Formats: sequence, structure tokens, C-alpha cells
Amino acid sequence: YSPLETVTREQMAAFLARLYRTLGHDCDSSPTPFTDIAGSFAETDIACIFALGVTTGVSSTLYDPDGLVTREQMAAFLGRLWRDALGGSCSSAATPLGDIAASFARAEIQCIYALAITTGTSPTTYSPTQSVTREQMASFLARFWKTA
Repeated sequence: YSPLETVTREQMAAFLARLYRTLGHDCDSSPTPFTDIAGSFAETDIACIFALGVTTGVSSTLYDPDGLVTREQMAAFLGRLWRDALGGSCSSAATPLGDIAASFARAEIQCIYALAITTGTSPTTYSPTQSVTREQMASFLARFWKTA
């Protein structure tokens, strides 16, 4: 399983699409604008999360399947899956996480914090730019599944 290895973007797509299917939903695997996913084991999963609005890629034509996922990216993926794909509501209540103010994913971090999917890396920090390990991702997905 390699629990301490970092999660790649293609792995993240596979995790999210599998979770979505496990929750009883079908994935649309229509073509995407991404020119860098041909041959990826997760090509149809990337198409699924694109169709759901969970990802827009790193640019209008690139997904970056081998790129590493940061904690703020993970929060963005999970928050969008919760809100946009599953119709859940997200709280924008303040958190004790003092290092998320400048994060592009601040609202999604607040969302997954309020849903108890994450508690941060300490009582007052989230570490948004830190990479996500496979063991951490397993915990986030398990908590998400329990919430859904």
C-alpha cells in the first residue's frame, strides 16, 4: 500500500471516482480537454471528476496526473465532491486553523473541517501546502464516506 508515499493527482482522481461510485452514483467519462492523461490508469476517473466539476485541471488543457496533491488541493477536491457532486452544504464558519487565510481552498478547508473530515496538522494549523500521504488520504476518505 505504501502508506507514507505521497498521493498523485491521478491517484486522487481514482480515489474520488471510486468513492463516488461506492456511494451509488454513476460517473460520466466523457472526453476532457486534458491532453496529458492519455495512457493514465485513471483516465476515466479523471474524466469522471472533471464531469462532476470536482476538478478543472492545472490549466485549461492539463491535468498533471503525476503531480503531487497538497492538503489544500485535497480539501478542494473533497469540498467540491461534497458540495457540487453530492449536493451537500458546507459551513463557512471560522476555524482555529490560522494558516489557511491565503489559501485558494480556504472555503473548502473550512467545509471539510466543519464536516470533521480533517482536524488539521495541529490544533491551530492545517499546513495547506504540505503533500498528502496515502495513509492520510485513506483517513480523509473514510471520514468522508461516514459523513456521506
